[in-house]
Amino acid sequence: MAVKPAETKDNPVKGIAFFILSTVFMVLTNTLSKQQFIMTPTLSVFDALFARGLVSLVLLALYMNRNIKAELIDSVDSSNLKALVFRCGSGAVCQVIAFQSIKYFDVSTVGMVCSLAPIFVCVMAYFLLGERMNYPDVLFLFSVFCCVTLVLLGAGSGSSIDTPEVAVTGGAMALVGLIATPMLTAG
Repeated sequence: MAVKPAETKDNPVKGIAFFILSTVFMVLTNTLSKQQFIMTPTLSVFDALFARGLVSLVLLALYMNRNIKAELIDSVDSSNLKALVFRCGSGAVCQVIAFQSIKYFDVSTVGMVCSLAPIFVCVMAYFLLGERMNYPDVLFLFSVFCCVTLVLLGAGSGSSIDTPEVAVTGGAMALVGLIATPMLTAG
């Protein structure tokens, strides 16, 4: 029988600190992986993922410092097992794709594309879970998409102002700013 953990109160400061720490380590991982791919062109993506997984496993075992079976297997509620297996599988596929991207693109470009993930999460939550977004949420998601588009369009050239796509996107961003400013300052 699985033991349910006690509910904990939200702690935004601790959550933000862990998010920042996670971001720093993800940047280090991506940068070091790119350097590793440059230094060893024959290195397979799966070799890099295996090394990352091995280090993660050792750190997990050291962190837990107790009965791993009780922590990882016995504590899982059987009704959540399918969702957990799906999450693990999709996470593994995402890591393969991310490392493959790092091998062929600049780390900054991969990072910018990965920052589009919240947009897709919100759209899927709207359609699949029926969650509602209010006008400022949609506006900010569109703004993020436009900003990432501007960066990506300028990523391949020396200047990010020399293509018509950038001019159109910049105009759209200015329009969003004009619309958003009165609405956000109203209250």
